[in-house]
Amino acid sequence: MKRLAFLLLLVACGDDVRRDRSAAPVSGSRLKLEWYFYGDGSREPNPDAFYDTLIHGRCTPRPWSDGEQRCAPAGDEAVYTNADCTELVGRADQISKPSFFLGYDQLDGERLPARLYYAGPVTTAPASIYERVDGACVGPRFTPSDAMYFELDGETQASGVVALHDTEVIADDRLDLLLRSTDDGLYLPLGLRDRTLDLACRAVDRPSGAVCEPTSVAGAYYFADASCMTPAVGVLFTQQMPPPIVSSPDADGCTSYHAVGDGIPVLYTRNGATCQVAGAQLRGYALGAPIALAPVERTALVDRAHRLQQIVIGVGTERLLDDRMYDTATRLDCRREMFEDAVRCVPAATIQATTLYAPGCTLPVPVAELPGRSCTPIGFATTYSDEGVLELRAIGGQPATPLYSLSTGVCAPYVPPAGRIVHSLGPPIPIDSFVGGHAAGER
Repeated sequence: MKRLAFLLLLVACGDDVRRDRSAAPVSGSRLKLEWYFYGDGSREPNPDAFYDTLIHGRCTPRPWSDGEQRCAPAGDEAVYTNADCTELVGRADQISKPSFFLGYDQLDGERLPARLYYAGPVTTAPASIYERVDGACVGPRFTPSDAMYFELDGETQASGVVALHDTEVIADDRLDLLLRSTDDGLYLPLGLRDRTLDLACRAVDRPSGAVCEPTSVAGAYYFADASCMTPAVGVLFTQQMPPPIVSSPDADGCTSYHAVGDGIPVLYTRNGATCQVAGAQLRGYALGAPIALAPVERTALVDRAHRLQQIVIGVGTERLLDDRMYDTATRLDCRREMFEDAVRCVPAATIQATTLYAPGCTLPVPVAELPGRSCTPIGFATTYSDEGVLELRAIGGQPATPLYSLSTGVCAPYVPPAGRIVHSLGPPIPIDSFVGGHAAGER
């Protein structure tokens, strides 16, 4: 990943206005961006929530009954109290001090919000409740006895709840930029899509340069040969077709992507150090040649006042912020995760620890098994405490003493799979070692 001196993203004129605005999200006149503000002074946008200045509250995107995606505040349900579905009250069973209630319509089996109401004073529970289903008033329905009920103080029509438009813009000869915008001027790049593969993709660094790797792709977890060296894909006989594209690790430790090829008669699977025939319920397919991925630019913007650095992705003339940050303390990318009551930027590339044992197999020893060659640096492994709390541990060198396994039911020296190396782990790292923050909307 490139590291460049920090530059202001907004400039005055010319083609650069469009280019730089693509990297810097912009609030609308009514709907404002929400940001994660970190303790070191850095920030990153939250694509999943906004601040609506008209209703003075946070809102999140949801599909509505009119076919639009709208930004609606949190609210319990407004329910009808008569058989004509003309009278309503708000039923609060999740929010103790509600500001809003959402009215729903059921269309073709799907319940979708259709109206937004302001909460009024507390009222008595209705004798019955009804709902609108495909244009008809249906009921009566069950009336919860433990809910509180409120009068409704005015309705905001669907047209008054901000609509969000998700669109695609051609960025270069292969990639599209995914955008979220509103009629009042909000502009937020969300990600990239590979038109050739017809898949969303995300920018990742590789030794030969950054590329856009497809997301949500099935893996080739089986093999076409009895030595378990040639990857293949297995599909249950109950499935009609194999996936069009699968992933598999290559010789450099990177992930390669392949179209699925012809069927093969026998599938194999690795079981520890042995290679054995896979289950008869699977159909096997060979992999085609690796698919070349689309190149992109990925650059960390250096601002020495902050530990966390924003990462800009460049595709053609378009720019967008990555959903990861660069942590100058760990020298690794980090991603936000919620820990208790705070968001923290924790290492993006981790591996789950494996439990082995000291001689005698009575003392468990957490270790990390890493490939001999890795495309992405992995500096941390995850474990869980006795209370089930996620822990992060630094990955060290190879263990100084032999380790043992109980995988066969017998305490025996552990032999890692071919091409993998066992590494020791340090103690759990205090979670406050990673930068924490909170979400807040612009005003």
